[in-house]
This record gives sequence, structure tokens and C-alpha cells, in this order.
Amino acid sequence: MLRKRRQASTPFGRTNGQDGFPLSCSSRKMFFVFLLLVSLFSCLSLIWTLSKAQYSPKSVSIVQLNENVPDISGSLNEILELLERKDSESARKRVSLLLKNLEISSDYEHQTSDFIIADEDPLSHECALDTYPSEPLTIENAKLCDTVAQPVYRDSWRCPEDPTCRTCKAEFIEKFTELQAAWREPRQQQERFTAIHKWFNPSHPVVVSAVNSGQLFLFMNWVCSCERLGMDPRKFTYVVAADKTAHKFLKEQGFLQPDPSYLELSFKISRNYRGQANMGGHADINNFLLLATVDIVDLGFNTLLHDVDIAWKANPFPYLEKAVVRRDFLAMEAPRSGALGPVNSGFVFIRPTKRSKVLLHT
Repeated sequence: MLRKRRQASTPFGRTNGQDGFPLSCSSRKMFFVFLLLVSLFSCLSLIWTLSKAQYSPKSVSIVQLNENVPDISGSLNEILELLERKDSESARKRVSLLLKNLEISSDYEHQTSDFIIADEDPLSHECALDTYPSEPLTIENAKLCDTVAQPVYRDSWRCPEDPTCRTCKAEFIEKFTELQAAWREPRQQQERFTAIHKWFNPSHPVVVSAVNSGQLFLFMNWVCSCERLGMDPRKFTYVVAADKTAHKFLKEQGFLQPDPSYLELSFKISRNYRGQANMGGHADINNFLLLATVDIVDLGFNTLLHDVDIAWKANPFPYLEKAVVRRDFLAMEAPRSGALGPVNSGFVFIRPTKRSKVLLHT
């Protein structure tokens, strides 16, 4: 009695009785799932490794991935095409290369005396932004409420019939326009520029912050953290007061700040602090912060746009100035989609490059 030959099993499915990769459609699907799991495992390994790192500015590690890491989805497509052609040997080699390039270096050296920066900059020398605008965008061509250009956005920016957002954000736009006009009054602006040039060392980055009376305790907490490190923040910090009480206090503390004439507005900015981000008075304060940052960057300074609810455990400038080389800016990540963008504006280090200025003036 003849017995049917038993097919061998592999982690990828059943073979056709010979060594090699599966040839059936279901087996290929299983193999594809396996590769996705490998990719997921690699990402989880990276997250776990980073979670073990000591995250203080005196102990910063840069993870170096193999510089030849391919596009994962493209590699998987190539492997599937090889399997379709029954070229199992080439597929094996492609899998081996993919797995090798997904290896994560576990060689982390932590020091407490200085920053550790990888010798090889992970930013590709071939990186090019061909579609980056050469001129600042306006509210008309930015199309922040365009349902096609910005498919994901908060309800507060929902304006499906007007891609410019003008009709649904009219109050916000009117307030910002008034703030901007008051801030950029020609004589006051020239006086600010003169004072900035006299006060700051052009070779040292400038921290820019904005604060109202209700946030002064947060700002002074940051000042204390700097002084504890032996740093005098008055030498490198430009502070914008959102009310006259805060302006008087900061002047007594010895900080450079603009003349408060920009506060003569048709509306009042809240002096309270309620912990709400990007709402009410906080949004107005952020607008002042942006306008001041534009000025400092335009004057040629490396600039750290800095929220007041931050304390320093170490001097961040040595790391920032080295890490920002060949970049326009570094920012704290806050993954989002759509018009809000992928970063948190509470900690952004900006080089005065052409692209940075286009972004800030947009």
C-alpha cells in the first residue's frame, strides 16, 4: 500500500517536499507576517533600549542604526517578488540582509561629565527637501483647513468649506493680526534690535520665553535650576512679559525684555495660569513668544524657543549646538498628524538658516 509522502513543516509554512521557501499563496502570506513581526520586534527592542538609557542632558546617547538600513516595506516587496519567481536562494539572502540591517547596537556608554554624540551623523548627506517652499506661506496658500491637504486635524480647526480657516477662526486671526501689528511697530522694533545686539553674545544661543504674572513662579523655578548649575540666565535669556505686572517683576530681576508698549491692545491677555495649553491667554502668550523668536532668529542668533514650565538638570547647549549641525532646528517630538504638525513648540532649538526663517515667517 502506497503511503503519501509527508510534507515537511517550517516556521514559514509547508514546503513542497524540498528545501526552500514556501511556494503556496498561504505560505507566502505567513512569511510576510513573519517579517512584519521581525520588524515590530526590532522597533520594540529599540524602545526598550532607549527606556534603559539615562535621560538627563549630562548623559545623552545617540542610537546608531546600520547606515544601510533599507526601506522595510520596499524590502518586503522585493522578497515577495523573488518568492513569486520561485527564487528561494535570492529571497533567503534578501531576508538575511534585512535582518542584519535591523540589528540595533547595544553598545551604550554613559558618562556624566559630557555629552556623547555619535561620530557618524545619522542624517543622510543625500537628504534633500526639493519641495520645501522658497518663500513663507500665507494663510491662503498654507490651507490649514483643507480637508485634502490636511486630512487629520482637531475639531477646533474644522472648517471644511474654507481651506484658509478664515471663516471659522476669524477671532483668533484678528487677535494675532493685532498682536503682530503692535509688536512690529517700526520704532519699537528698531529699539528692540539695538538692545538685543548690545546685550547678547553673538556666539552664544539665546533662550526666548514668554510669561504672564500667573506663570512667574514657573519661570523663576527654571531660573533657579540654571543658577544651581552655575549659569546666569540673564546673560542669554530674552523674556516677553504678557502683562505689566510681569514686566515690572522681570525688570527687577535683571532680564532683558522689550518695552511693554506692545501690550496696548483692544483686548486684555489673562494674567492667570490655569494649566491650559494653547487656549485663551496661553495662546496669546504663545503668539508673543513666536514673534520674539522670529526677531532673534532674524538677527542671526541660534535660538532656543523655551516654555517656562521646564527645569534644567544640566547645560543643554553643548549637546544642542553639536546635534543641530546640518539641520535647521531640533524639537521635542509630539506625534500628531495634519496642520498641527509633529513637534511640541515648548522646546525648539533653531539655527538661523534660510529654511528656518521661511518656516518662522510662514
